[in-house]
Amino acid sequence: QGSLRGCRDPSAGCMGRIKKAQQAVKDGSLRRGTKRQHEVAPAGGWLNREVDRFVMDHELSDRAATVLREQVPEVQEMVLQGGSMRGTRDMSAVCMGRISKAVQELSQRPKRHARSPARVVHAIGGSRSKGVRYSH
Repeated sequence: QGSLRGCRDPSAGCMGRIKKAQQAVKDGSLRRGTKRQHEVAPAGGWLNREVDRFVMDHELSDRAATVLREQVPEVQEMVLQGGSMRGTRDMSAVCMGRISKAVQELSQRPKRHARSPARVVHAIGGSRSKGVRYSH
C-alpha cells in the first residue's frame, strides 16, 4: 500500500491498514488457522519467548504488543525477522507497519496447501531449533 509518510497521522493510517487486514482474515480472503498462536504453541514456546523479548526490548505500547501477540506465527516471525527497531522515532508504529506489511504479503501468496511451521520458518530464513533472532 505504500508509505505512510504523506499521511497527516501515520499511526492512524497504520492502524487502519491493520484493521483492514484483520477484516480480510475474518472474511476468509486471508487463510488463517483456527487457533491463535497462544493456543498452538505451549506457554513458554520458543516463538512466544522471542515475541515477548522483542516487545520488552523495544518497549512497545500495549496496543502494538497485543496486536503482535494476536498474529499468526508466520506474521510474528516476519516482524521479528525485520530486526531491531532501535533508533526509530516510534518503535510501536514501526512494529504495526511491519505487521501490516507481513499480513499483506501473506494475503498475496497463492492459496496452496497449508504450510507447516518448519517450512514457514525456513522460507523466511530462520531455523526452527534456534528460533527467530534479531539484533538488539
